[in-house]
Amino acid sequence: SFRCLCDASAAMWLYRMSDPTLLLGDGAPSADDSDSVVLGSSGDYESDVSLGHRDVAERLLTDREDAFRMIAVGDWRRSLLEASAALRKDRELALAAVSKNWQALQFVSEEFRADPSVVMLAAERDLRALGYADPDLLSQVDFMVQVVRYDWRAVDYVAEQLLSNRRLVLALVSQRGECLQMVAEHLRSDCEVVMAAVRCNWRALAYALGAPCSDPSIVDAACAQNCQALQLVPLAVRGDRGLMMTAIRRDWRALKYASNPLRADRELAIEALEQDWASFAWVSDELRTDRSFTIEATKRAWPAVLRHRARVAGVQIEEGDRPPRGSAKRRTT
Repeated sequence: SFRCLCDASAAMWLYRMSDPTLLLGDGAPSADDSDSVVLGSSGDYESDVSLGHRDVAERLLTDREDAFRMIAVGDWRRSLLEASAALRKDRELALAAVSKNWQALQFVSEEFRADPSVVMLAAERDLRALGYADPDLLSQVDFMVQVVRYDWRAVDYVAEQLLSNRRLVLALVSQRGECLQMVAEHLRSDCEVVMAAVRCNWRALAYALGAPCSDPSIVDAACAQNCQALQLVPLAVRGDRGLMMTAIRRDWRALKYASNPLRADRELAIEALEQDWASFAWVSDELRTDRSFTIEATKRAWPAVLRHRARVAGVQIEEGDRPPRGSAKRRTT
């Protein structure tokens, strides 16, 4: 049956070659007919028939099963371009075509280019299909929320006015936090929107405006991913002892971003030193010159001291190892 179909297709092509009204464009077969096919003088079915092109009307594809078979073997373009008016209104045929190839969306009727199911099916194959969708459909919140949840890169097709819609923006930044920079300013200062963006990616905090930058829960959510988020918040937030203690317990490097008064806090400093002695570089000068603090820190953080010295010397040691005999002579400065 496949061979018969191929023979029939070849015969139809030879017949079309003999009829100048059916040739592509300039009268010769085109290497790439992805954009347009001229079937008559106007290239439109309804107008061709109304102008008296009865030969075109007689050769239009009217058999539904034939149209589906053509799509199945990859000839979806012809099945749509040569379809009769009745077949062009067939929703299942349009769905089958875009399921086979997303570019089929440009050849279906306008009714289906505004159909959310047909357009979404094409967009799932390739987001570029949205370029063929009805503009009114792309301005509908419900449809665009569905699209950006599928792939945040659909933001390129989101109408500008929708970037002020809170529901769509929440769906968008939940998929890609950095998209916070593209939304309306009043939403960049919305704590719920910023929290959704930060939970997706801590770097989104850089695009927040106003109150969210100082919200402890938002800052903590960002720090849970990377302590570098502390450099994106106001100095007053980095002076919150409870917040900084939590951050340092997660990552000793957070001491680097603490306010000056907190870098002079003995408890915070020892908490960082117990994890890695390299944090001694960020302890305040006051503590670094305090002999009692240095002794206490060395006693409580001697495993970290040992690891640090071994790392500097290029020696690998195991947890629980004690300094070898003769290395007890240390000076902590």
